[in-house]
Amino acid sequence: FDVGTEPTGVCVLGERIFVCVQGFGATQHGVHEFRWADVDPLNPPLTNEKTKKVEKGGKAKDIPQETQEILEPKLWPVSFFGGKAGCEEGSFAYPHGLAAHPTGFLLIADSGNHRVVVLRPGANIGDPCSWVSCFGSEGSEEGHFSSPRDLAVDSAGLVYIADTMNGRVSVYTLSPSGLALDFVALALGPQGAGYRVDDPKRCSALVTPWALDLEDENSTPLTGEPSEGASKGPRSLKLTVADTGSSRLHVFALEVKEERAASQTEDEEGDDDQSEKEADETETTFHITATQLSSYGVGVPASSPESLDCPKGSCVLVMHASPETAEEAQPETPSASVLKRVVVVDSQNHGIALLGLETASPRTPENDEP
Repeated sequence: FDVGTEPTGVCVLGERIFVCVQGFGATQHGVHEFRWADVDPLNPPLTNEKTKKVEKGGKAKDIPQETQEILEPKLWPVSFFGGKAGCEEGSFAYPHGLAAHPTGFLLIADSGNHRVVVLRPGANIGDPCSWVSCFGSEGSEEGHFSSPRDLAVDSAGLVYIADTMNGRVSVYTLSPSGLALDFVALALGPQGAGYRVDDPKRCSALVTPWALDLEDENSTPLTGEPSEGASKGPRSLKLTVADTGSSRLHVFALEVKEERAASQTEDEEGDDDQSEKEADETETTFHITATQLSSYGVGVPASSPESLDCPKGSCVLVMHASPETAEEAQPETPSASVLKRVVVVDSQNHGIALLGLETASPRTPENDEP
């Protein structure tokens, strides 16, 4: 990237890789698209049965097939959407996290504009994203944000937003058209379940939640083709929150249940089209319960090797252990051959921390160990 341009988020949609960037002054704020390939997807070299033409150093060179050069695959930039910092349609101001939605849209946490932006990826290689809609403005009420830094999407399409300066994680639904983002529940926050415990040394209060990592066993890699997502039945998720304000990493268990209000004409005989229309308009209620599983970090100042200082991201890494290691780690667990680690971007300590993730029970008054 150009000098002064900082990549702030990444997501994968099929074979497409999207990266958020922000900068200073006149540098770009927006979304880059890349493709992983052996050759430039926008300018592929000419090939025939005898020779392959490859651009090297600005000059075309014919290489016989028998001695064809093996090209190293790399990321190729294919499009960019954005420009100078701004608040109008098509512009961003310090965008951070982004996530792909099962409907095929991209969701961007437009931090400087206190909003969430919905983009539609280009149909062909080289086509930039197109603007669909944006939601939110600065504030603390439902539908408002204060410098949101990240978001995540579960297998059923619910959108979890790290509303950073409001100290909360809110949940929304996105309409199939991408034109409506509706508030569902407050998963974590001042009135959210699992928000805090009494012991300040193990406080689970969110100060400035910066990054989210969502584990959903029902999720599958998104291809970019619109879909309705997974089943809307009860789901058990794990949400890891990197909180820069408290210099802690929190892990929560989320139980998500969906209820649909019965249609008034559901049991009545009548016009089938009318019944179908009313069923489509049935109101859906979500119930989200958050329970803290663990917390890591001792807060600022970070004076010990076990501490974090301003963590700005995390992801869960699944590792396959050797039989000996697995037996030592969890001798009575059937899945002992699979170990989970959490990779944390420990920004102010200028490093990457690797943490062990153990199977843990929810914290209770009787068992309050993190």
